[in-house]
Amino acid sequence: MFRKLTDFSFQRSRRQALGFYLVLLVIGYAFSVLAADMAVTVRKMLLPDKANVYAVVDIRPYVVFFVCSFSAAFAIFIVSVKRVFDYRGWVSIALAVGLSFVSAPFSFIPIAYLTTLPKGSK
Repeated sequence: MFRKLTDFSFQRSRRQALGFYLVLLVIGYAFSVLAADMAVTVRKMLLPDKANVYAVVDIRPYVVFFVCSFSAAFAIFIVSVKRVFDYRGWVSIALAVGLSFVSAPFSFIPIAYLTTLPKGSK
């Protein structure tokens, strides 16, 4: 299930794609927490001392921007490595970007799908 996670040109089965999706969720969550922490730190520098940081700082736009960028970059990377330049590749990239505005776990589903395609498929 978790074989060849770093080989992005590997054609995964559905079960292996599920394992790839789960690992991608953990990595995406870790990076989202890091992006949120950086956003709070940057915004905290601009606030007066003794302010309630978490009540004042809305970090959602920063995290959504990060998740959208991460999903788009990762989907484009997999499409270019697998050379899937047909409608499935472009629709998967568009879905990854569009679903990143809904939720990060949804945006990783098209990325996991891309890993099930054979290299250079038409």
